Amino acid sequence: MNIKDFQSQEEFWVYSWLKEAEEYNLVADIEYHPDPYELCPRASVQIQKQLKTQMKSVEKFLFHPHQYTADFDFLVVPAISHLFVSPEFHTMRVIIDVKGSFNKWGDPKQFSINQKWMWDKFGIYVEKIVPEKLFKKSFVPEVCRFTPKRRQPVKKYFGVKTISEFLWEL
Repeated sequence: MNIKDFQSQEEFWVYSWLKEAEEYNLVADIEYHPDPYELCPRASVQIQKQLKTQMKSVEKFLFHPHQYTADFDFLVVPAISHLFVSPEFHTMRVIIDVKGSFNKWGDPKQFSINQKWMWDKFGIYVEKIVPEKLFKKSFVPEVCRFTPKRRQPVKKYFGVKTISEFLWEL
């Protein structure tokens, strides 16, 4: 997969992180945009409508169904489970939603509501991941370490570990 296959650059960066981690057997079973969860079905009510000579029962539409699709779903090994909240809930499956450090168009409240709804309805904790924070806690994937065109080092990642340095410290 390349950057054009993703909805945002941040999703591509996290995918790159996951693929590098998968090469070292730290994660497995990576799924991009897994099946959506139905949080609320379509809603309507029956009402009585007066016709010329009789009453008729008709369906009145209230609102559309609401679904949530996470960005990634994967399994994590215990060695790096400290990077995520989800494994504390007795599962090594991690479901994440990728958010940029700056979000011009998105609504941060919408994710928060979906996150609470997923927990309440399914007992699933959806983790909010900001790539820059994840990289600083762990390692920077090689594709993110350098600028795409000139292949110059990215200043914000000076001093951040590579995957081999990260694994050596584990």
